[in-house]
This record gives sequence, C-alpha cells and structure tokens, in this order.
Amino acid sequence: VFGGQNPEIAPGYTETRFPNPDITWETSEMFNIGIDASFFNGKLNMEADWFYKKTNDILRERTDMPAILGYKLPAANVGKVDNRGIDLNITYRNNLRDFNYSVAGNLTWARNKVIDLLEPAGEKNNPRQRSTGHSMNQYFGYEALGLFQSDEEADNWPQPQFGKAKAGDIKYKDLNNDHVINEDDQCKIGHPTRPSYTFGLNYGADYKGFFFSMNWTGAAERSLLLEEFFRIPFGINSNNALMQFHADNRWTPETAETATVPRFATKTMTHNSKTSSLWVKNGNYLKLKTVTLGYNFRNVAALKRIGISELAIKLSGYNLLTFDK
Repeated sequence: VFGGQNPEIAPGYTETRFPNPDITWETSEMFNIGIDASFFNGKLNMEADWFYKKTNDILRERTDMPAILGYKLPAANVGKVDNRGIDLNITYRNNLRDFNYSVAGNLTWARNKVIDLLEPAGEKNNPRQRSTGHSMNQYFGYEALGLFQSDEEADNWPQPQFGKAKAGDIKYKDLNNDHVINEDDQCKIGHPTRPSYTFGLNYGADYKGFFFSMNWTGAAERSLLLEEFFRIPFGINSNNALMQFHADNRWTPETAETATVPRFATKTMTHNSKTSSLWVKNGNYLKLKTVTLGYNFRNVAALKRIGISELAIKLSGYNLLTFDK
C-alpha cells in the first residue's frame, strides 16, 4: 500500500521461498558383474551383465513442510534412488555351404526403486500413496471395480466426495473402509511408464548374393495412462470432437455387460475423469521394426567397365507389424 491520505494498492513482488546456496550435483555409485562366453568354435556367443546403481543427492522440491504454512522450502539434494538389472545378449552364427545366417537376441530387465524423496510424514500421510519403495514415475489413483449397473447399486456403495454416482459411473474401491470415497482411497495403479523388460530379436541371412534381415523389438511390464482429454466425452468444455472409442464402448442399459467406459452426460463428469485404474492401459508391445530384402551384384563385367565393383538393390520396410493391447 502506497500513499498518505489517499493510499492505493499497487502490484509488487514478494519472496515465496528461501534460496539454497548448497545445491550441488547428484552422485552415483555403480557396480557391475559381467560374463562373456563363446561356444562351438565361436558360433554361439553370450554376454551377460548384472548391474546395480545407487544415485544420491537428487535435486527435488522439498515437500516435508506442510502447505498450510504458506511458505515453500527451496529445492535441495535430498533424493535417493537405486536401479538394478540384467543385460543379456546371445548371438548365433552359422553357414550351410553358400547359406549364411545369424540370429541375435537381447533382453534387459531393469527396475528402479525410490529409497528416499523426503516425503511428508505424519498421521495424515497415507503409506499407500508414498513414492518411497516404488519405482519412479509410478501411477497413483483410485482402484476401479468396473461400472455401476444400476442406480440402486450406486446408492448402496460408498459415495465419492467429488460427485454422486449413478448407473454407468465408475465404481471405486473403498480401500480404508470408511464408507466414503476420497483422496485417502488412492493407491498404486498399473506399472510405471518405463518398462521393466525390453527385448529384441535380429535375424539375417544371405545366399549367393541375396540377403534378408529383420528386426523385432518389444517391451513388457509397462503402463500408459489416458489423460483428461481421453477421459471426458466431448472434452472438458463439451466443445471437442467425440472420440470413436467413447462412442463404441460407452455404458448404456443395452451395453451394460460389455461397456468399458462410463456413460455419457450433458455436463462434465468429474466423478468419472479422476485418475483411476480404468484409464490405465497395458503398454506392452511387440513390433516388427524393420525388414530388408535385396540382392548384391558382384563381379559383373558390365559394372566393372563403368567403375562399379559392387551394386546392391534392396527393399526395406519400417514398422510393418505391431502387436499390442
């Protein structure tokens, strides 16, 4: 407020947090054990590696001060995460007279775990909602038990604090049995965004100038979360185009047994758009990433006369097949 007899309120600046002059780099410790092996005169080769990595001093926003105090603590080097896994590569090469071929497979299993992120403590803190002990980028939300099939069923179930449920709405699990659905009922849902398993298969062969190769790749133990735009028919302001999967899979009395998404409504349904296991989708996939087929022209007199010692013609395809959910 500025001024004497006629003071006025003017916009200005204020500090909302303390600075932290002690911010530094994160540090890590890593340990590996590896094995390289060869069999059958080098036809079969294997590489196996087990690794463990612990990362300390991760820069994080501190959340151990209650928000009611209205003052944010500065970011600090408080995070600790460990990561462990296995890398495995196996290759087999052989030839049958003029036919040469090779098969190579790789598999990686890797999983990280939050050791400490300086999460808030206290009796209000719900252990089911703590990141500590889980993987980074783990989803948390409500556990969906399907859709209510009638208004009577909805009336006899604990009601959510964020809207009265009716037939066709999501049925949330009351995890703490307090007969109400609220934030205390949120828990871990699905897998993290980063897959625990990644794998690939490469195959190659050639015969008298002809050659062929293909590459498969995939991932497992991975989840994807549909965001708000995909959860609300017609969008948040009811002015977006309707998505086909909403129209085809919505709940109606006639589709009650097969519906996989909630009913339509003329108003935005915050009850059904909450983050829940209903919107967590299986992110596993297996993909035929590349295929190549071709022929090598070698020792062709006509080509040598114009200065070409070798010429290859090939046809390649990318992302030809994908198997997923």
